[in-house]
Amino acid sequence: MVTTEAELRALSDQAAHRIMNQQGTASGRRAGWLMISTILIEAWDLYAIAFLLIFIKKDFGSDPVLLGLASGAVQLGALLGCFIGGWVADKFGRKKVFIVTMIMFIVLALAQGFSGNLWELIIIRFLLGFPLGSDISSGYAYIMEAMPRGKREVMGNRWQAMFAIGEVLAILVVLGLYLTGIDHELLWRVGLALGALPALTLLLGRLTISDTALSLIQRGKFRQAKQVSQKMFSDSLEMLPDEDFHIKRPSTTAFLKDMWADPIRRRASIFGWISNAAQGGEWGAFGFYLPSILGVVGVASATTHFVGYSLINALIYSLAIVSGLVGPLITPHVSATAASPSGASVWPLFRCWWPLSRCGSTGRGCC
Repeated sequence: MVTTEAELRALSDQAAHRIMNQQGTASGRRAGWLMISTILIEAWDLYAIAFLLIFIKKDFGSDPVLLGLASGAVQLGALLGCFIGGWVADKFGRKKVFIVTMIMFIVLALAQGFSGNLWELIIIRFLLGFPLGSDISSGYAYIMEAMPRGKREVMGNRWQAMFAIGEVLAILVVLGLYLTGIDHELLWRVGLALGALPALTLLLGRLTISDTALSLIQRGKFRQAKQVSQKMFSDSLEMLPDEDFHIKRPSTTAFLKDMWADPIRRRASIFGWISNAAQGGEWGAFGFYLPSILGVVGVASATTHFVGYSLINALIYSLAIVSGLVGPLITPHVSATAASPSGASVWPLFRCWWPLSRCGSTGRGCC
């Protein structure tokens, strides 16, 4: 019988280690796709407004400061939502956060279409950023906890493909509305509000998921953790007791200190922070703010300019979809090559994913 905090911690660590090295089941893969699809919705909302600014400008005036705030407010909200959402998900459970954030997103996405002035639009978009940021941070945690080693890294690497798909869909939908001749005041309202549709689809898909076994173990909910582990990994975690306990969570400072003590995790974290900041800056300058600026100054206001510029951007991000799909295919082989003591060349990686038709869906037969 478990009697001390130290014994509980030892058993939970043992169970967590076993879960993180399991092979996984179909339910875990499905949950992973549901989580990574959030990025498609984020891309839709972030990118659509860049092409709708020229119509918003006609309704609400051409103040560049307010137009810029309307464009970027959702990103500020997402930044704050990442921190708040992660803490809430750890405390109350992943599923509750996923359901609440999607409901918030649906309501706020629709509310954008009823904005009466720029300040209302700015405030709504700022609030909209909170469920977006929260959902992404919690969604990635879910992927890492619900999918097996080797698969979770591949799923996480699909974010670029999801983002590019969302961008292309946003462009084509806005362009399609424009070509129908719809009133321009109604066009931007419909374009922003349509983000609620994919969010509703995602909400319905998430109603059947559960909290991850790892998050339940960390919160001392052992009975439910054993049930979820059996479903996701076909492992009942027999070392855990059949009752719940309160387990004191380690502080954020203790977590960071432990992570920093490991040179591999430290370097990986620093690289991740720098690369994501660089990608965000690059996309912001080219993919988001360039069409925003052209819309504000009126360059894309003519029909021919708007159609041509929209199609060019759709083509560029269609290429991004291809690269976003290829990247996850070669991720396992990049990892294997980097870990190889022989220091194998990167060239065999291309042989791994190129003839997929005769190597199977993973391309492993080529290497």
